[in-house]
Amino acid sequence: KLSNLKSLNCEFNKLQRGTLTPIALLAKLQTLSLGNNRLGHDVPLDKDNPSAQQPDCLPPLPTSLKQLKLNTNHLTMVPPQISSPSLSKLQKLDLSFNHLAS
Repeated sequence: KLSNLKSLNCEFNKLQRGTLTPIALLAKLQTLSLGNNRLGHDVPLDKDNPSAQQPDCLPPLPTSLKQLKLNTNHLTMVPPQISSPSLSKLQKLDLSFNHLAS
């Protein structure tokens, strides 16, 4: 069992949307590094409706999370899970080297 896991590094693994569902079960996870994957890759772009892009690129995240690295993932928007009130402990967020637009 990994129920006491506090840090998980999954960088450089070619992870895509839908592959991270088990992370939601890691109730004590504080640091999650998902940099240099493909979480936003191969998502159809709809320039007329940007909010329709990248559905479910992340599963629900553990409420214990303090640090989250999502750098270099071809993201074009901030995943909605990040603005969830349940992530009140989140202190560090890395979204560098993505394709975020205002």
